[in-house]
Amino acid sequence: MIEIRFPDQSLRTYAEGTTPFEIAQGISEGLARNVLSAKFNDQVVEASTPLLEDGNIQLFTWNVQDSFGDHHFLHRIEPRCVLVKTKRNGLTQEVVLHDAELSSTFLGSWVL
Repeated sequence: MIEIRFPDQSLRTYAEGTTPFEIAQGISEGLARNVLSAKFNDQVVEASTPLLEDGNIQLFTWNVQDSFGDHHFLHRIEPRCVLVKTKRNGLTQEVVLHDAELSSTFLGSWVL
């Protein structure tokens, strides 16, 4: 068994090998449908990555608000391509990113 700490400091116990997707699914089906990836022990991991040790987790979803109050909506448009829409001060900007560009720098400040 492993212990997982959430951003609100709550602690839950899971079987070793549980994935971020399964953690999201245990919270709600809606969250599981929208989970993109996670930060586990300060490293961005896929939603399908088995977690093998105790740690801290933040789940990233397709609809996030960053620390500046801007809203970002991520939409998969091809298996290896994502459309990011950012709404700021009533204006919408769209950018297409390929999976090589989806890095911890890009996702690092987005927390569920």
